[in-house]
Amino acid sequence: MAEDHFRQSLTSRQYYRHPMAVTEPMLPDLGARARLEAAFAREERRGLMQAAAARSVAVAVIVVWLALANPDTGLAYAWAIATACFFLVTGLTQF
Repeated sequence: MAEDHFRQSLTSRQYYRHPMAVTEPMLPDLGARARLEAAFAREERRGLMQAAAARSVAVAVIVVWLALANPDTGLAYAWAIATACFFLVTGLTQF
């Protein structure tokens, strides 16, 4: 009889704790931690996308400026425009 009660108390995972016993510190809410990390990751991604968009706009302005203000003609002109367009395309691939 006593052994059955002992086994039942071990399998039910309900242990007696003295009211004055030192207990473990409370664990933080893991759900809140996960939501917080997800929010930070989402905002970080959003900020990076905003920075990429700003860089792409800046490069597009530079391409137009080069096309209008570049005194070179022929291959040098094509090289300058192609280089600027390359940077524009690499910036746009992030979207």
